[in-house]
Amino acid sequence: MNVHRQSHARRISRRELLKISAAASAASLLVACFPQATPSASPGASGTPQTAGKYALGKLGGPEVITDASKFPKTFKEAPELAALVQQGKLPPVADRIGQDPIVLKPLEGIGKYGGTLRKALFGGVTAELTAYKFGVGPSSLFYWDPTRTKVVPNLALGYEESADGKTLTVHLRRGLRWNDGEPFTADDIMFWFEDIYQNKQLYTPGTSTDLLIAGKPVAIEKVDQYTVRYVSPERNSLMIQRLASPLSDVGGNTFRVARGGYQPKHYLMKFHPKYAAGGQAAVDKMATDAKFNGWVPFFQDRVTWQNNPDYPLMSPWKVTVPMNNPTQFVMERNPYSPWVDTDGNQLPYIGKLQYTAADNLEVVATRAVAGEYDFQENILGVDKLPVLIDGQTRGGYKVYLDPEQGAIGIMINLAYEDDPEIGEWYRNVDFRRALSLGIDRSQINETFFLGTGILSSSAPSDDNLYFPGKEWRTKWATLDIAQANQLLDKIGLTQKDSDGYRLRKDGKGRLRLAFTGVARLGVDGAQLGEMVKQHWQKIGIQLDVDNVASALAQQRIAANQTQMVLNAVATEDVYLFTGTLTPGGGGFSAIIGVPYGQWLTSGGKQGKEPFPALKQAMDLLEKGKTQSDPERTETAKELFRQHIDNVFTIGIVSADLNQGVRIAKTTLGNVPARIVNSNLAQSPVNASPQTFYFK
Repeated sequence: MNVHRQSHARRISRRELLKISAAASAASLLVACFPQATPSASPGASGTPQTAGKYALGKLGGPEVITDASKFPKTFKEAPELAALVQQGKLPPVADRIGQDPIVLKPLEGIGKYGGTLRKALFGGVTAELTAYKFGVGPSSLFYWDPTRTKVVPNLALGYEESADGKTLTVHLRRGLRWNDGEPFTADDIMFWFEDIYQNKQLYTPGTSTDLLIAGKPVAIEKVDQYTVRYVSPERNSLMIQRLASPLSDVGGNTFRVARGGYQPKHYLMKFHPKYAAGGQAAVDKMATDAKFNGWVPFFQDRVTWQNNPDYPLMSPWKVTVPMNNPTQFVMERNPYSPWVDTDGNQLPYIGKLQYTAADNLEVVATRAVAGEYDFQENILGVDKLPVLIDGQTRGGYKVYLDPEQGAIGIMINLAYEDDPEIGEWYRNVDFRRALSLGIDRSQINETFFLGTGILSSSAPSDDNLYFPGKEWRTKWATLDIAQANQLLDKIGLTQKDSDGYRLRKDGKGRLRLAFTGVARLGVDGAQLGEMVKQHWQKIGIQLDVDNVASALAQQRIAANQTQMVLNAVATEDVYLFTGTLTPGGGGFSAIIGVPYGQWLTSGGKQGKEPFPALKQAMDLLEKGKTQSDPERTETAKELFRQHIDNVFTIGIVSADLNQGVRIAKTTLGNVPARIVNSNLAQSPVNASPQTFYFK
């Protein structure tokens, strides 16, 4: 048995312009206050970049999952408050709570000590949920990644075997694991999710998860025994183990996304499910009505919303005690049944409480951070806050860490836009997209919004990414060239202009106007960035209107296929596991690339709209790669990047930037990595194993 295996419009205000100018000049402060990289700095042995622009990065690291049983601790200890509950007969002994096969972690620096409350910020609906999930819940996947995100390691599962034909993956669960309410975690929880949630047409649209599709055909899950399940695919599917190791996937853990995750607590949720509830459908309908819900489905979904329901069981180091719908704070406390222990047998986490305090805006978050009010904070600290954060390190008693991402950030285009037929056709014209890309001054954007820490780029991943297509693709259609951009626009027939020099529509209805949805995302003010792009595109005769909207409204418009462009991640760290920024089929903001195209894909052509040829070719290439093994699979992924970049399906701006990669930690906090892989798939910073953090 393998225990691990590699396998709308607005004018920018003077105040905002001043803010942009201030940000652009902030780099000089950084030079004085943060370690600088020397010109000769080269990649380390791991191939990871050692700089972010001018700034040196820390050493990549994290705890180690111990898989050698001979190195497992023989006795176990627990936090004093839990030991007291055991003495009072209110809890079973720690050895009975962690099971026969606990998850053993070797901490990064050393064995910690128990106690303390770790303070963090809480900001923005979905962002707040995601931030809390990325820190306090897990990882709760069956498998996970090592600190370099190159190797799958065991987590809630102990190990696996893969059949010779790559079609069957047999997974062995750890024995004796328990939910935070003390109930056993078994194969029944996986089967309940698969049979009663994923395959329930009222709760889920069956067959729409790309994580459980291979070559357009469904993957089945079968129970072998209490601690064993099989994932059976109709075609070779050697990516299945990686999907099970990625919390972002639909099979990567029971929380974050309603009705997804790969397993759910059957013992708790069955009472809200008509198949199991005493009294059946009538009973769950009454429960829903009594709870003021319009039907059993939204009621069930509410019960599964982990952050707002303290009764919902988790498989995580901490459990919810004050829900996120509380207006002022969100609290998680030590899970008595946490399955993690350190190499000395101490049950993790060391820290007993996570306390998230609500902030009205990101300026408040930064101010509180500098004042030393947070013990650890990540994700929502934008690059624009870096100068003040670095300047305040001594005063606030914290250290700043930088974690560049492996993907890129840029502009996603709605390739399926139809509300204005002419605009839609232009977006589907490759020379139009190339002209837009050539018309952007990436250097100005990088210095202004990223303080020069990013690499000017097409929609290519970082150089150290496994699927990096080659250095020549970094700048393909991604260098400022106003002359060539104008030539391309003239070539496709956009030659007529108004008195202000803007190009006119072909249908005679006046100026050609594009729309950019400016959302504060990824640590960047999307509206301000949009205003800068508006100035760039004026030089090629393109009018851009910038609409400043809230995140929730933007996502509603994207889902309705009403949005033209938005700021988003545009490359991907992994072609096969996080595909929505390269081809249709993703969710959230990434869905903008083509909602009806994604529907066409997941429905097997029964719904949505068939993509135009070039995009369909890229989508076919992706599906081909999913059934391959290496090295063919890796080459297919590189070719997909080449096709995506050459067709400019998205407009890359910078790569390997510090998008969600600025974090702080109190100097009194131990076992904090100097650098972590900034990974959506691994849901950073959970890959730093916060359960091993402790107060010195």
